Amino acid sequence: MPLATDYAEIVDPDPELTRFLRELVETAKAGIGTQSRAYAALDAMIAPTVRGFTRGLDPFEPWVEVDTSGPDTDSGMDLLTSRMIEQGELPEDISVLPDYSQDFLKLLVALVANPQTPLGRMPEMGNAVCSPARYNVDTSNAMAFAEANDTDGYGIYVFPRELELHAEPQDGTPVTATIAPLTLLVLDYQADQPDGWVKVIASEGTVGWAHDLGDYEGLSQQHLCFDKVDGEYKIVGYYSYGL
Repeated sequence: MPLATDYAEIVDPDPELTRFLRELVETAKAGIGTQSRAYAALDAMIAPTVRGFTRGLDPFEPWVEVDTSGPDTDSGMDLLTSRMIEQGELPEDISVLPDYSQDFLKLLVALVANPQTPLGRMPEMGNAVCSPARYNVDTSNAMAFAEANDTDGYGIYVFPRELELHAEPQDGTPVTATIAPLTLLVLDYQADQPDGWVKVIASEGTVGWAHDLGDYEGLSQQHLCFDKVDGEYKIVGYYSYGL
């Protein structure tokens, strides 16, 4: 039997949350590509106190709550940008610090505006609603699948739609299998593979070639969480990894 994931503790948003999320995404989109007043508008949509959780890139590690106070928390945008966006080491003689706010806006839109992923609850955040919902994975069997293919949890992927596997990395070759959405996969990248193709090992043992369009998703997820603060929905939590 193939190993697959689905989404845990799915939540249907109430109309007020739906409106908030739509406004949140619209505000973020308006700020992409500009040094915009969208930053201040987004700050108003972030709670004064935000809880944060982190772990390594291995999706089977437990989440650990972190202290969200400090010099990078002058605003909600500063906090979420510094904690959710990877920032490389800076040269000692740099005079102007890079602004990663644009990267956070793009991440926010990706996390909240994907119609293929539902909302859900995270165990650490109580009744808050988070986007996206967390994957529900049989951890022990998934780890065994990873180890059998010389990788770890970070090396396991899923595909959001049905995936056709071909006998050879070329259009027109026979389709040897059709893999169901969200089946666990290992991508076997090879030095001589043709551009646009990747060798796929599915969790039930099927091996074949598939188009590599950049839409395979790892099991490591980031999340934003929302709840009411003084009667209005705000961003109240985040989950990020490996930073």
